[in-house]
Amino acid sequence: MRSRFYWLGLAIALVGLSMLWLVLFAAQLGQPVPETRWMAEAYAIKRARAQSLPSPKVVVLAGSSALFSIDSGLLEKTWGRPVVNLGVNAALGLDYLLRTAEPYLKPQDLVLMPLEYPLYQADRRLNAQLIDHVIGQDPDYWRSLGWGERLRFITQLPAARLLAGLGRQEDPRPPGAGLYGGNALDERGDHRRNDWALLDPAERAAVASAHAEARAKCHTYGRQDRPNAPGWRRLRDFHRRLQARGITLWLVPPALMDQPSYHQDPIERRYYQTLPERVRALGIPFFGTPESFRYPPEDFFDTPYHLTAQARTRHTLALLAQLPRPPFAESQ
Repeated sequence: MRSRFYWLGLAIALVGLSMLWLVLFAAQLGQPVPETRWMAEAYAIKRARAQSLPSPKVVVLAGSSALFSIDSGLLEKTWGRPVVNLGVNAALGLDYLLRTAEPYLKPQDLVLMPLEYPLYQADRRLNAQLIDHVIGQDPDYWRSLGWGERLRFITQLPAARLLAGLGRQEDPRPPGAGLYGGNALDERGDHRRNDWALLDPAERAAVASAHAEARAKCHTYGRQDRPNAPGWRRLRDFHRRLQARGITLWLVPPALMDQPSYHQDPIERRYYQTLPERVRALGIPFFGTPESFRYPPEDFFDTPYHLTAQARTRHTLALLAQLPRPPFAESQ
């Protein structure tokens, strides 16, 4: 009898705790934390422009590789059509990037994707930045997911984030402030403070520390590669949906800080050599080679994907030299 009451009590306690967690989770929706405010500011600027532009337009889509390393003004001047840079943060994952960009794409648009290498894997694990942003800044995205995906957010919400959200933290900085804030973007969505001359002493010290860490870290994308990773299927399906709507998708390599292992390690070398054909095998056009868009450390701002303002212009010119005329140019 005691055993029966014990298990009944345990079951009731577990159900009660689960219900309490659901209530507390629901209280988090739309309650941001300061760490992700810059992403919300960036998306507000970029999506408003994407919504306002006439088609055909050019949409640059990736993580912060696009944010820092593409000169959208130069693309606009060269191709004669408006450009919006939707790049924000690769940590939000491929699913988020593709799903949230699709509503802003219209027939005749060109989507240019300098996709970061980890995004080809489309790892389904949730990370703190994705959880913080979606729960606090974009709860409609969470509501748009299937029940299984929503449950993953519920069960993987860290207790620390729960307490932070309940505490209603206020960011002491004014809106738009900070190295990554909304004020750092131009009207097309490019980051415009990736220039050491524009930084205050505290920002310069932070960027110098991040740059030193980037130089010391060697990424092993080749060894992390999984040929059957879900990202390949998602890219193929995304391309097919765009094709059906008369939208063009081009993939290109991202700018990347060069490392000796990319040349010396046979696994790493083969990964970059074979990537373009693997993408083309999905039916997706891929222009350029990864080897052509690796640059020395001095060209980078604070991460292995973030070019300085000067290097960004050179990179965009080199990228344009690898690209054909856009489809909308043929009809002009």
